[in-house]
Amino acid sequence: MKIRGAVFDVDGTLLNSLSVWDTIGEDYLRSLGYEPGENLKEALKNMSLYQAACYYQREYGVTLSTDEIMNGVNAMLERFYRHAGFMRQTGGTTLCRLIKIMQRRYDNEDSIINRRDGSQRRRRDSGRSENHDHE
Repeated sequence: MKIRGAVFDVDGTLLNSLSVWDTIGEDYLRSLGYEPGENLKEALKNMSLYQAACYYQREYGVTLSTDEIMNGVNAMLERFYRHAGFMRQTGGTTLCRLIKIMQRRYDNEDSIINRRDGSQRRRRDSGRSENHDHE
């Protein structure tokens, strides 16, 4: 059987983006030439991106539209994920190793598989199974 897909909790597992999320609000404002206040991180903590965009307009006088602000923040995040190199340096290697381990485990597995109906079969290299039903 070939592995057709896998689900990973990428952020915090294969990638470490905590640093960007801790400073994205401040970094975005600075990119526009505004000096963020000391309480910005706390103020943004429970806001959606749209709410944060409105907050930038209201509290800092940012004249861009909410869509432009959200696109700007998203562009910064995209640059981080694309170019920070975390996936290539750590996550990519980890992911490749994990896939190889999963494939080896499956390919070398010679265990008895229990079927729902109570019968059993043994996995073989050919991909065909041999019944081991006890009569």
